[in-house]
Amino acid sequence: MSWNALFKFRLCVGALAVATLVMTLGFNVLLSVSTLDRLATDSLLSGYRAAGGHLAQSVERGLRFGKPLEQYAGMGEMLRDLQDGTPGILAAEIVDAGGNVLYAVREQGGPGANEDRQARRAHDRNVLGGGTQGGGQQYWAGPRTYRIVVALHHNGVVGGVALEVAASRITAATQGFIRWAVALLALACLVAGATLAAWIGLLTSTPEARSRLGRSLGMTLLVLIGGMQIAYSAAMLSLFDSFLQNAMRDKAALAARFLKRDFEYIVHKGVDVRGLQGGKELLERIVGDHPELSGASLSTPDGVKVASAGKTDDSVPVLEESFDRYWPSRFRQREAVLHLRLYMNQSHLADNVRALGVDLATSMAISLLLLLELARIMGLLSSRMLRAMPDQAHVDGAPLRDSSAQALRTGGFLFFLAYDMGISFIPVLARARYAPLWGLPEQVLVGLPISAEMICAGAALLVAGMVSERFGWRTTFVVGVAAAAMGLFVGGASASLGGLIASRGICGFGFGLVLMAAQIGTLDEEDAGYSLAGVFAGIFAGSICGAAIGALLAERIGFDLVFSVAACLIPVALLILFFGRPRRVSGGLAHAPAHGVAPGGASGEAWNFLRDPRMHVLLGMIGIPAALCLTGFLHYLLPLMLTEVDTSPSDIGRLFMLYGLCFITVGPMLGRWLDRSPRKDLFAMCTGLLSGAALLIFAVSPTLTAAALSVAVIGTAQCLAAPATMMCVIGLASSRRLGRGKTASVYRTLERSGQVLGPVLFGVALVRCSVTWTLVAAGVTVCVLALAFPLCWRISRGRQ
Repeated sequence: MSWNALFKFRLCVGALAVATLVMTLGFNVLLSVSTLDRLATDSLLSGYRAAGGHLAQSVERGLRFGKPLEQYAGMGEMLRDLQDGTPGILAAEIVDAGGNVLYAVREQGGPGANEDRQARRAHDRNVLGGGTQGGGQQYWAGPRTYRIVVALHHNGVVGGVALEVAASRITAATQGFIRWAVALLALACLVAGATLAAWIGLLTSTPEARSRLGRSLGMTLLVLIGGMQIAYSAAMLSLFDSFLQNAMRDKAALAARFLKRDFEYIVHKGVDVRGLQGGKELLERIVGDHPELSGASLSTPDGVKVASAGKTDDSVPVLEESFDRYWPSRFRQREAVLHLRLYMNQSHLADNVRALGVDLATSMAISLLLLLELARIMGLLSSRMLRAMPDQAHVDGAPLRDSSAQALRTGGFLFFLAYDMGISFIPVLARARYAPLWGLPEQVLVGLPISAEMICAGAALLVAGMVSERFGWRTTFVVGVAAAAMGLFVGGASASLGGLIASRGICGFGFGLVLMAAQIGTLDEEDAGYSLAGVFAGIFAGSICGAAIGALLAERIGFDLVFSVAACLIPVALLILFFGRPRRVSGGLAHAPAHGVAPGGASGEAWNFLRDPRMHVLLGMIGIPAALCLTGFLHYLLPLMLTEVDTSPSDIGRLFMLYGLCFITVGPMLGRWLDRSPRKDLFAMCTGLLSGAALLIFAVSPTLTAAALSVAVIGTAQCLAAPATMMCVIGLASSRRLGRGKTASVYRTLERSGQVLGPVLFGVALVRCSVTWTLVAAGVTVCVLALAFPLCWRISRGRQ
């Protein structure tokens, strides 16, 4: 190879590696900064909420003494005192239970004065009506302000204290995270770029090394960028720990300031506060209202403790404040009469840092998935470039081989990366675009975009087989990508709910075509089971990354532009598919119909397949029961049960991420075992056993740990279900006469009926039985059917 050719090759590989590095680390930075920003904002706003709570307690005392809220004497001065004593409050208001403003103190012309009053009033009514008790949004975020509402209670909710906080004060505190994140990203890129430059030289030094470039470069990127991500996450944890400690002290200082003002007012009236009754109850209330505090104490200047509450451990950080008597004599301006000590709650700090660690670990896992798939794309592109080099035509007697399955995995990853960018906010967007339509209630209309998507996807699954048999699976894939891109463009351009419903229907049709084409395209591979499992691994990796990227982009550019970005990105999947296409089409593999297609494809062959008793045995004993467990348990029952035991939505989301990780990690390994085994029916049996076992595990112990184990088990079951059932069904004589493409489409469509019926059947069962008995009965039934399947599969062979 000439030096110029080698230099160009190294330059291209280096550019691809740096692009992968920047995209992966940048994605991790965006995820982690978004998490840090959310946690930091919640922490800062909780201090302002505490200030509003202090005012609310004062107002409630007046209400108990008979003061009417509508004619509360001195309310304006109380609001002004709160605003003056708490930096960052632009407005302080008292609203009634309907959200109407009764009293207000606002900076003249300050930010937020002209912001959407209707949206703020709707938020007030939601809070005062109990709408946030179930974990809803605790504040309203406007363009330039945050609005916090604290309810006023007197024989029920009678109104609330509303505070508007300058968004600039919150963002100023969180800007440090962004600056540090960008600095760390730049440093990581410099270090990793220099390291990659040296490694690429070693990995491309000989023809033999270049032939292994795809795998060796992927491993290098994984180790290098993965290490960078771990170091970055550790640095972010350290930064957040310091920030949270400062935020806790600021919030404690705010509480101490209000307490100091109240006590000094009493001292000014001539009351001896050292003998004041109720000090212990007051401190207990302060500690109870502030989770950042583990204890509090009041003591005299001589060190005599007057009152205390909670744990008063001097080993933890302590905030001290003195309560003074002013001008005790004409020679002294002030004299301390009490000392307040507030003890920081270190377990609260540890819990927040631990929660951030879990979130950062989740972000790192998602970015590693992105890295793995991008490394595969790099391997595919580098192999394509190597084929053009004369000394790489044969290395060690083995030609460089194209892999349609590898291209399908990477193409599927890119397709679903773009396609699922909007999956997390479609219902929210549907509610925002709601308008009366077809006389249907709002709840039904909001669900129509997803329903239209699923219906059209089901129709596409059936059509995909016929299109693939006639024109080839690549054509089906191209048509599906084009339909999905058009649907995403329509979704981004339309401003009505009807347009959104139509766009999701178009997207769903493209989704069904691509999903079926990707499966059909693997059936001609020698290792079809492994290839099919790999395709599903790429699909789930793209879905997980796409949902995370879409949510991040939606926060910054809006829902409509996310659809447009996805529509521009989704055709890249076709480019990857082109790079994976064999240079010489042999036997019509790339574009011709699949092997085993009967000339003419008569409808009678489809009827024969539908009547095949072995297909009935596979579908009725494995396919549909596994599908019922998937949607009925994982998608329907499990989230409901976990919500009832106060499991956070983020933890439930991580469980679904665990389900996808099973396909990515375990699926390819099980696919290899399936290819090597002559008994495909035993793998199908394991699908049913694992599906039933997942239900029984959660029935025995309905905890979060058991739920994670159940999700991992049912995820492994579905990893087996996808290739094992397909390998069994395409081996049938009726399938060979009908054709692999049509067989796959028809069987997947029939199997989908189980997914549709799953939530309905589980819901009906819950009406008559308890959750435990429903899970036990369903789990045992699925396991018994699975154990009986191998015998029935053999018996039905003679009746075929």
